[in-house]
Amino acid sequence: MRLRMGLAASAVALLAFLVGGGCARGTSVSGGPSADESAPAVSESASVTPTATLPPSALAAPTVSATVPASPPSVEPSSGMPGEPSTYLATGSAGGSAPFGGLVEVSSTTGQVLRQLVPGAPGGGSGWPTLPADHSVIYVQEGAGTCGAVIQEISPTGSVIRSEVGAAVLPNPNDEQVDGLPTVSRDGRFLAFHRRICDIGGSPGLIVNELVILSTATGRDLGTLSGQNEPASPQAWSPDGRSLLTYDYEGPQGTGKLHILAVDTDGRITGDRALSPPGGCAFQRGALFDPATSRIDAVQTCGATSSIVVVDPATGATTGTTLTVAAQVIQLQAIDASGRYLIYGVPASGGMAWFVLSGGRSKPLPADPLVETPSAWLG
Repeated sequence: MRLRMGLAASAVALLAFLVGGGCARGTSVSGGPSADESAPAVSESASVTPTATLPPSALAAPTVSATVPASPPSVEPSSGMPGEPSTYLATGSAGGSAPFGGLVEVSSTTGQVLRQLVPGAPGGGSGWPTLPADHSVIYVQEGAGTCGAVIQEISPTGSVIRSEVGAAVLPNPNDEQVDGLPTVSRDGRFLAFHRRICDIGGSPGLIVNELVILSTATGRDLGTLSGQNEPASPQAWSPDGRSLLTYDYEGPQGTGKLHILAVDTDGRITGDRALSPPGGCAFQRGALFDPATSRIDAVQTCGATSSIVVVDPATGATTGTTLTVAAQVIQLQAIDASGRYLIYGVPASGGMAWFVLSGGRSKPLPADPLVETPSAWLG
């Protein structure tokens, strides 16, 4: 992987947004990763910090009891936790039928779909919505069928502001471009995303990968991180916008390494520092900066056990564990502005079971059956 700063001047690309992905005819862009693992059982956490532990029944039925060691079980009703955001953004079901296709707003207390912001699209779909701190705009990945996708900028009401953020850089007519996995800084100035270009007509396959940082005001590329193999996936911006958390796929089950890119006030990448997990463990995709404390919430896999852990961004050390399950996948999706409410998912029969984790307590996140992937807090 090589570091290149300044305006992007070459054809750029990304091998896959998710583990096992590729560039092929008929490939559509989904709103989030899938999981085909069997429903996990429960394991005990060895952390000295309070740990929420899910019972086996919680992963097979829409109930959950999260406990803190040496304390009685603490159960929160599905109607909501005190202070929990009232709504969240989610991707709708495949097929795109209103009101469930595309991008939807959902009540976090009832699971009811309140409105559809982006209609579903045949052969593609909406995914990875991201918002600045003031929620003034929403950036969302829109699939365009085959091996193509764009990033759209929409208003909070769903009206399209820009149908395509960033310019196409296709080197020849046989290529197809995917811009996706957008992550906007909290002040709204910078948008980090993946760009991949596939040679469809000539020699099908990947050309180049790049992670791009773009100015939301001008639409210009400010900095890029290039590589021919699995690319760095943008995860989250630090609260001050000076660090970008990224992820490199390196092992099975989507495991890999977290990196912190140093970014200057002009959006240029000035450094790259890897965060290494403890021996025998690996990080998964889906890490978040806590907006209130600047700590990192990440998913760490050690053998057949996965945990949501707290990582010190200055040292890279794991300083605590907040949830442990006996599974190789935990899908960490969103954190609210207070840093108190995490949305996460674990494999369950037929898909994913979604939960809200806060202060050692966990509860099911209500969702209509046609809502597929909770992606960001909104209300």
